[in-house]
Order: sequence, then C-alpha cells, then structure tokens
Amino acid sequence: MKHGICKNYNNCDSALADKIVEIHNTTQIKCKECGSTLEIIEEKAPINWRKVLMIGGSIGLLIVIFFLSKSIMNANRTNVDTNQTNVDTNPIVKAKKTLRICGSNTINHKIMPKMVKHYLKKEGYTNISDTKEDKTTHRRDFTAISPDGRVELTIDILADGTLHGYDDLKDGTCDIAASYGQMDSVMRKRNNFIEDSFAFDAIAMVVNKSNGLRAIKVHDIQKIYNGEFNSWSQVKGAKQKGKIVRYIISDTSGIYREFKKDVENETHPMNIQYDKQFKSHKELLDAVSNNKKAIGFVSYEQTQSNHHNTRVLDLKEGEHLIALESSKVISEEYELYDELYLYLRADSGDLAKDFRAYADSIPAQEWLDVNTSFIGADIITDDELAQEAEEKREILEENHHLSTFVRNILEPAIKTPIVFHFEPKGVSPDHETEIHLRQIKYLMKHHDEYQNSTLLLIGYSDVRGEANDNLILSQKRARSVARKIKKYLNEEGISHKIETTGFGENEHLILAPNPDNNRELRLDRRVEVWLK
Repeated sequence: MKHGICKNYNNCDSALADKIVEIHNTTQIKCKECGSTLEIIEEKAPINWRKVLMIGGSIGLLIVIFFLSKSIMNANRTNVDTNQTNVDTNPIVKAKKTLRICGSNTINHKIMPKMVKHYLKKEGYTNISDTKEDKTTHRRDFTAISPDGRVELTIDILADGTLHGYDDLKDGTCDIAASYGQMDSVMRKRNNFIEDSFAFDAIAMVVNKSNGLRAIKVHDIQKIYNGEFNSWSQVKGAKQKGKIVRYIISDTSGIYREFKKDVENETHPMNIQYDKQFKSHKELLDAVSNNKKAIGFVSYEQTQSNHHNTRVLDLKEGEHLIALESSKVISEEYELYDELYLYLRADSGDLAKDFRAYADSIPAQEWLDVNTSFIGADIITDDELAQEAEEKREILEENHHLSTFVRNILEPAIKTPIVFHFEPKGVSPDHETEIHLRQIKYLMKHHDEYQNSTLLLIGYSDVRGEANDNLILSQKRARSVARKIKKYLNEEGISHKIETTGFGENEHLILAPNPDNNRELRLDRRVEVWLK
C-alpha cells in the first residue's frame, strides 16, 4: 500500500504534524486539509521477528544436516575401505558345496570320519567341525572352510550298509559309496561305476574267552553257520559244552556278504543259519562277551575296542596256525580277508574325484596303516617285512625236503608279503594285480635300502596235473608277472632289475590240500615277490 505526506507547512496543520496519509488509489493524491498535492512515500513494513527466526532456524538446520551427512559418508567410505581389506585376507564365503559318502557300516561308522578329518587337514581346510553320529539315521556331518576362504564344504557320512550304499549311488543321492568287498562286476559295468580299492581288512572270528577255543578251521566255520555243527562238542579245541549260539552282522552289510563268500566253496554253498543278527559290530561283540556259548564275526578293526571277555581266533590249516596279522592278510594266507572299495559314478564331481585321489595317496595309505587296524592297500611296512623274514626262517627250517638249489636261492633273499594269485591253469594273475603293482612301486620308492636290489619272482602251481607240466606252468606265471611289473614301473619312471624262476609243486602253503577245494588250491597257485 502507498502513503503520502503534505508539505504545505505554512497553511496546513497536517503538514505541521507530519501526518502520513494512506493512499488507496492513484486519484487520491491531494491533502484533505489544504488540497495540496501529497508527496508519495514508501513505508517499510515492520520486521516480523518470528518469521525471521523460523527461516533462520530452518537454514541452520539444513546446514547442520549437510555437515552431518558429509561426516557419515566419509565414515562409510572408511568402513568400505576397511571391509575391502578384510575381503582380501578373509573373504566372505561365496559358495556352499556338499560331498555325500554313503555305504558300509564297517567303514563309515568309525574309520571314514577319521579319514575325512585327515583329508580336510591335509588339504588345508580351516574351521573344521563335526556333529556326533545320529543314532537313528546313522548320519554324521563335517563342515569346513576352503583354504582360500571362498567355499564352505559339508561332508555328509551315512553308515547305511554296503548294499544300501549301492542303491544310493545309483539314485544319485550320494557321491561316493564305501563298500566292504567288491561290487558285482555286472552291476558295476551296467552303471558305469568307477572302482577303487584303498585298503584291506580281515574278518575276525570271535568267541567268549571261557570257550577255550583258540583256533578254528575255515571248514568248521562253514559247518557251524550251515547248521551242520550245532554243539560245541563237535568243534575240536572248544572247552564249552552245549548248543552253539550263532551271531551275525546285519544281512544287508558288506561284511555279511563277504563272510558268506569267504567260507563257502564249490561243493558246499552257504545257507547261513543264525540265532540273532546285529546292526553294529559293538552290539555283536557285547553279546559275545555276555554269552559263553556264542560265536560271531566282525571286522578286525572293531576288535581293537575294549572287549575284555572276547577272543579273536586264529585260523587253522592242518596243524599250521595262521594268526590274524597284516602280512598274512596281504599275502592272503589268512583266508578271511577282504578289500575295501570306493565307488563313484562316471559323472561324479570334482570333490568326489579329489577324495578318491586322496584315499589312493601314500600319505593316506600310511595314515590308515598307523592309525587304524585296516591295512593300506598300497604300502609295505617294516613290520610286515620283519614278519616275512620270520616266516622265511620257518620255511627253511621246517621244509627239509627243499633241494640245495632252492635253498641257495631263498636263503640270501628277502621275502615280501606281495603275492600274485592265479586261476587253475591260468598264466595271467587275478583281479588284485593292480594293488600288488602299487605295493611294489611303494617298496621301490619308500624303502631306500631296496632301490638297488633285484626283484626275484618265484612261481608255484597247485598239485593237480603232472609235476613237469606244473613246473613249466609256474615258470610261465613268473614271467607273466614280470612283464606286468616291468611295464608298470616303466610308466612310473622306475627302472628295476627283475629275475624269474619257478618251483612247480614245491613248498605248498596248504600242507594237505583238498583237490576239490579251489579256495585251498588257489593259495598254491601263486607268484611270490622276493628281493635280493
């Protein structure tokens, strides 16, 4: 709004009073007192301090917010830099992977968890943790962080039995099936499974200590479990009287299947009779401990636990006792031995293949030999060689019929537990050849004292056929094995001198072999590996 003031100070009282008049329109520009023209002025509006304070406060708040925001942004930038540094040294886990191992109760219940832990440590995994085995599902889990920190690995171990393990592998619900004994070749080929033997185990026959029995013939074991022997009075050496109580491990387990194969022969197929079966080795051992009339079979590994009231029986061949020792298992003199296998699908992932490679490695084999009662499939220890030296001494002392020619060969040589076996009249060694070749490689590479020695291969035959024909056959077997060893060692970059000879029917391992029992005669159809 405009204002005016009259300047007619001589004749107008309004002018003298400096009265300011509001002008509401452009025509009202004369003084009402004297009619003089008013001087137009602009009046400043009074200051609204409330509004001023509100505006100033808002501006100040904006300034404060601006600087606070800048400070926070700087702090966040610092944290990002710090976190980036941490990522470089301890990165956030980006992927989760799982390896599933199923199958054999004997392997997966006790040994596989230890193997898995050794594998993880050897490969540099950190933050290793595991759960106790679930008593219902028989599952145990391990978790660990990869060496670069980018993968969280879980390894599931399921002890659900060898046969269930095969099914799980076929269904794709597990990556590795642990097997007590070898899978049927038809099943393996049909499913295109990869087979790998990684250890030996023995089946231990156990009785209550009060029984008095210390050794038993395989033929008598067969009669007990076939139901032909029902009283302990029928078993030579047993002090216990009364009914035989037969215990077995679950008939879905690999050890049950292998036990059946180990004790039966062509003329007496096994139809196993039993009083009770158990899911675990511990349950069976506890039952034998508490029953004086009981007999059972378990993995030798399981007998190392504290069962004071049970006894592991030696095997008996005629009057010759065969103790359950690693060298006897490797040489197959202890008949109730079995190989332990890992099976993979052809399309199994890298984790499964890595674990298989670990199981085959020398560190893993040596770890098995030292930390378990399983026998590493590929290694020969000093103790085993010492046992063989003692056996050689016994051979030379007890077999007075040996010719001077044979004695002159054997006396300066070193006996090893490595033995190749053959089918009747066959000159190519059996399916365990690959294992024995790896054992020879280990012997050459890890026993310095033998690296310059000569491999001496001695062939034998069983008693069937003409003596001269058997002598020629034993020599052919030794030369056949020599060719395989030479080829294998050359591929491994190892050069070694090999000599062969054959003794035909001499020095039978079975002193009174049954010519109808192929299992007994198989031990005589062999090529032994000696060093000189």
